[in-house]
Amino acid sequence: MVGPRRAIVASDGVFTYDDLDDASKRVAGSLLADNEDLNQTRVAFLVHPSFAYAAVQRGIWGAGGVAVPLAVSHPPAELEYVIRDSGASLVVADEAWAPTLAPPGRAAGAPFVTVDEAVHRGDG
Repeated sequence: MVGPRRAIVASDGVFTYDDLDDASKRVAGSLLADNEDLNQTRVAFLVHPSFAYAAVQRGIWGAGGVAVPLAVSHPPAELEYVIRDSGASLVVADEAWAPTLAPPGRAAGAPFVTVDEAVHRGDG
């Protein structure tokens, strides 16, 4: 019998498709809150290349949102511009980016959610 298929091999570990599916469903649930669908709401996200990046992007899509990836190499002013210009209604990022992204997100009316909150919310 064949074991679970690997989906992602990254610096933070080896993850199966089941791992990715579970994490992306938690992200989607976190983003949806009490809504049934994000109805193409734009969600800006800044996550270092990792399993979490794939889980967040897939979770946004699964919730019915439009993923707006932000580049870790861009300066704060450019990140703020993309958040505003894209019309993002929510910002998801690594905790390390909170000081940079939370203020422009708030200014644009887009609440900030950490990756940890989004990926691990609902874990038992």
